[in-house]
Amino acid sequence: MRMRTTGLLAVGLLLLAVSLPSAVIRRPAARPQITRPPLVSRLAGQAELRAKIVQAVKAARPFQAGEAIPVYRLAPVTRDQVAARAMELANRMLPTLGCRPLAAADLAADDDYLLAKPSGSVKVRAYLPSGFISVMDQDRVFQGKCAPLSEQQGAAVALAFIKEQNLVRLLPGERLTSAGCRRISTFGVRAEDGQRQEPTLSSLVVLVGRELAGRPVIGPGGRVVVFLGGKGEVVGLQRNWREVLPGSAAKVQALSLEVVVDRVMKELTALGGGKLPPAGSVVVERAECGYLAGGKHVTQAFLQPAYALHVVMRVEQGPQLARVVIVPAGDKLLEPLVSGPGEAKGVIRPSAKPEPGGDE
Repeated sequence: MRMRTTGLLAVGLLLLAVSLPSAVIRRPAARPQITRPPLVSRLAGQAELRAKIVQAVKAARPFQAGEAIPVYRLAPVTRDQVAARAMELANRMLPTLGCRPLAAADLAADDDYLLAKPSGSVKVRAYLPSGFISVMDQDRVFQGKCAPLSEQQGAAVALAFIKEQNLVRLLPGERLTSAGCRRISTFGVRAEDGQRQEPTLSSLVVLVGRELAGRPVIGPGGRVVVFLGGKGEVVGLQRNWREVLPGSAAKVQALSLEVVVDRVMKELTALGGGKLPPAGSVVVERAECGYLAGGKHVTQAFLQPAYALHVVMRVEQGPQLARVVIVPAGDKLLEPLVSGPGEAKGVIRPSAKPEPGGDE
């Protein structure tokens, strides 16, 4: 009996010894193979992308390295001031749109937003952070009919309207500039056969910008947008105009082209998740050089020099993303720019042209 038990024990130990290595011993998993382009190829791609950025910045008439650039202080924006200005502008336009004048009680207030709907499709809006004011007859802007005005005719009407209505105040070093026109059209479909009809021009959108000390004010702020309908009547208005106080608040030294390009490359690397995107996946459409004015949701105390590069980045197995990369043009900032390092926003681009008004 003892010999039989000993034999069985020996057989069990032998089986355990045979199965033990595969059950207990864990071999390290093979490391994934990371395929990277050769160093020479990566350096060539960086040089190609850098050359694109340099070409775009040079075309934007950049600041000269070491140039002393004035920084301007902006007039403060208060709730009462914005409400009063919105009422003033609205009551000048509303009679021409067939609406009664506004009363103070008509402006419904939120934390940073004022809204009134005096009649039908007419809407009055104001944003407190920036002082943005909009008065629009939305039906006439987006679904009306407009005479086929030329860009020159539209610009002349818009500039005359801005002057007559005293919409903006200009310092001795400021002047209005034409920022181009856009057209809003509607497309109809015949009910009987579903055929698409010729587009109808609903409104002509005239963008009026500004120059300060010989430099353009760039960004979504610092402009007046006039919507023309009918035979050339003003049917809508957007005013995002930060008033500049006289005299400069400070001066900064312009960065060299090399430093500016380095900062743009750093931004693109941040937007690429810490990896510089391949040169072939980035299209640098254009660059702007001037004083940066933020959009309607941005509180801003100074107009500071900056560069804004409009790029389109291709995402693997995804849509194209249109981005605006903003970097400072001076050696110091009195307040953060609208978009800090790595924070530039990307939006899916539906078409080559931005939305009418261009303020979002």
